[in-house]
Amino acid sequence: MIKKIIPIMVMILVLGSGYAFGLEVGLTGGAMSKKIDSGFHYGLAVTTGFLVPMVKFEFEVYKMKENVATAAVAGKEKALCVGVKFRPKLGSFAPYAIVGVGGEFDKFGFDFGDYHKFTFIGGGCHFFLMDMLSIRADIRVMHFKDMNKTRFSAGVFLHI
Repeated sequence: MIKKIIPIMVMILVLGSGYAFGLEVGLTGGAMSKKIDSGFHYGLAVTTGFLVPMVKFEFEVYKMKENVATAAVAGKEKALCVGVKFRPKLGSFAPYAIVGVGGEFDKFGFDFGDYHKFTFIGGGCHFFLMDMLSIRADIRVMHFKDMNKTRFSAGVFLHI
């Protein structure tokens, strides 16, 4: 499933921004929680720059641990998110704020009625180990129609 989405995300990034510069690719993982239960998630994030400095577009796909009943609503164990990120770089430290939309689903398709849609807002920072490699820490609050979730994640990113 995730293998099918990755090429689509990359093509959207390249075509949607006119040209891809400042491309970032990273592996992420962390905890997802709501009021009572929590679960683990892992995924892939792809970010690209745009014509405006410090503004980036992020596409992220992740999968929640299957045996956590509350991590997925009605069996929806995967998610796809799209966000706009404001990220200035201050030396080896790059804080950011992000806002976006997404959907949880069981099987990828173009019937968006099957998706459990959400909006999110969050922030985090990249700590650059070198120009092409960073570690990211992130927190996002996701608002669904019937509940809210908080997602904590960390990841390793390659900057091309």
